[in-house]
Amino acid sequence: MRICTSISLSAVLAMCLISNTGCELVSTDQDTIELELFNDASDPIHILLENEARAPSNQIQPGAARIVTARFMQNGSLFVAAQNNLGVDVFGGCPFVDEEFDSENPFTGQIIYTGEGNFFTCTGSAFK
Repeated sequence: MRICTSISLSAVLAMCLISNTGCELVSTDQDTIELELFNDASDPIHILLENEARAPSNQIQPGAARIVTARFMQNGSLFVAAQNNLGVDVFGGCPFVDEEFDSENPFTGQIIYTGEGNFFTCTGSAFK
């Protein structure tokens, strides 16, 4: 999984040099992480992150996955919803680990919908 930083440090450094002031770079606990959303059920499913609506573009066929970018928030939680073709909704949260974001040892994450018991699992080093 690729990890992308959500802050442009070069822009911050450029502003510090232009203004000729002593800038203190503040570490952020919010970065983005690529997650794999995997359908391990026998029917197509929509696995949705916060602010996503059910659409043909986010339907995942059985045995397939889609890659999404989500915001990693230290001590936070990722909201996830799943909706099958019968209109059954599943909601839940995937709690992120308490560790600092580390681009040298990037977090990985996978959210799997099995279709059993109407729930999903959150796996990988990004989740508790």
